Amino acid sequence: MPHNVWRLVRERNDVFYADGRFKDDDRGRHSLGVRDRANALVVLRELDQHIADKKRIAQSANLAAQSLAVVQSTIPAGSTSPYVALSLDEGRDCYFSSLRKSFVTKGVTEKTRKRYRAAMTNFIDYARQAGLDDWRHITSAVVDEFAYYRETTPSGLRKRKAMPRTLAFEITFIQGVILKLAALKLIPPENHTEIRTVEFKESSRYSFSVDEVDAMLEHCFVTNAKRLRWLGLVILVLARTGMRISELEELRWSDIDLEAGVIRLKDERANSANGSKVRTLKSGRSRTIKLHAEIRTVIPTIERKKDGYVLHLSQGSKLDQDKVLKQFKKHVRDPLATRFPTPAGEVGFKDGVIHSFRHHFVARSFASGVPKEYVQSWLGHADSDMVNYYHSIHEQDSARQIEKLENDSINSKTPSSAAWRSAVLEQKPAATSDDVGDFERKESVQETDHEPDID
Repeated sequence: MPHNVWRLVRERNDVFYADGRFKDDDRGRHSLGVRDRANALVVLRELDQHIADKKRIAQSANLAAQSLAVVQSTIPAGSTSPYVALSLDEGRDCYFSSLRKSFVTKGVTEKTRKRYRAAMTNFIDYARQAGLDDWRHITSAVVDEFAYYRETTPSGLRKRKAMPRTLAFEITFIQGVILKLAALKLIPPENHTEIRTVEFKESSRYSFSVDEVDAMLEHCFVTNAKRLRWLGLVILVLARTGMRISELEELRWSDIDLEAGVIRLKDERANSANGSKVRTLKSGRSRTIKLHAEIRTVIPTIERKKDGYVLHLSQGSKLDQDKVLKQFKKHVRDPLATRFPTPAGEVGFKDGVIHSFRHHFVARSFASGVPKEYVQSWLGHADSDMVNYYHSIHEQDSARQIEKLENDSINSKTPSSAAWRSAVLEQKPAATSDDVGDFERKESVQETDHEPDID
C-alpha cells in the first residue's frame, strides 16, 4: 500500500510527474521521466517508498535526541554526565577488541567475526544517514527503526531487502553491542531495552528431492562423465553423508576407515602446536559417520594424490567451496532447471545450493525412519532443535504416507463406512453461485491531465 497520497499528472510533453504538494503535507513535485501510465505507477511506488524511508530516518534522529534528553534529565543539576562522547567508529573498535579471545577461552571464529562486521557496517551506514554518530544516542528505538529500514529498503550490490533471518540476526547482534558497551561503562545502561524477534523453527533453504539428486548424479557420471565426474563425486558424498562442504574440503584418506566402514572427522584445535594450521569443525566436536554403500563402491575408483586429500577440483587442485558452488550452478543446477521447474514466487530447484545436499540427507534420513538422535550425531549438532531446523518433507514422501492413510480408510469394513460411501456417490453436486465479484486493488493516486490547483 502507498505511504502517501500523490497526484499523478501528465505534462504537456506527455511525461508524467508526481505532485505531493498539499496544504498540510508538502512532499514536492517530482518528474517520473516516463510517458506510459503503467511505468509511471511503478516509478511512483519507488518514489513513495524513498520518501517514506527518508521520513523514518529523520524520525530515528528525533527519537535519538529525545532519548538523550531523557538520560541527561536524570543527571543532577550542576554535575556532568559520566559518559563522554563515543563515536560509531570508536564503539565499533571497542566491541571488536572485546572479542579478541583464544579458542580456549571460547573466542568467536573468524567466520563469525566476518558476519559481525557485515552487520555492524549495515547499522553504522544507517545511523549516519539518520544523522547519528554517537553510541550514547543509539537506543532500542533507533534499533527498531533500523529494523524497519532494512526490511523495506533495498540495499547492497544486489539492491535487495534484508531477508527475515538476516534481519533477526542483525537486530540481536546490535542489541548485544549496546549491552557490551554499557557493560564496559561507555554508554548509559538505560539505552538498552530488549527487542524480541521472531524465532525461526524451520530453514528456508531448499532441500533437493531424491529424483533431483539422482538426475544430478546421472548428469555428472553419465551425460558428462569426462568433464563433471569430480563434481559428481562431491555431490554423492555430500548427499550420502550430510557433511558440510567445508568438511569435505578437508577430508583426507586417513579419515576413511574402509574396514570399519566409517568416516572419522576430527576437530584438531585441542592438539594444535606452534601455530600450525589444523582442521576445525563448526561444532568443535569430532564425529563418526557411517560410510554409505554407494560411497564404499566408488572409493576404489578415486585417484589418490600426494596431498592426502580425497576429492579435488577438475584440474586436480584442492577443493574450494566457492569454486565448487560456482561450477555446480553453471554445469549442473542451471542446465537441469528446466527439468525441475520452480513455480513463480516459490523456492525450488533453481534456488538449491551446495548446503541443500545436507538438508537432503536429513530429509531422507527421517523419511527412512532413522531416529533423531542418530541423525543429530551424524550432523554433529549438540542441540536436537537444529535437526528439526534442517528437516523438510518432500511431496513424494508425503504422498507415500498419505497413501497409507488412504488404504487404511478404503479398507475399512464398518457398517458406517459402507453407508456413507454409498450415499456420497448418489448425491448430486450442489449448485454453484455466480455472484462472486472480483476485488480491485485501489491505488492512493489521483490522476489528472492538467496542472492541479494548489492551495
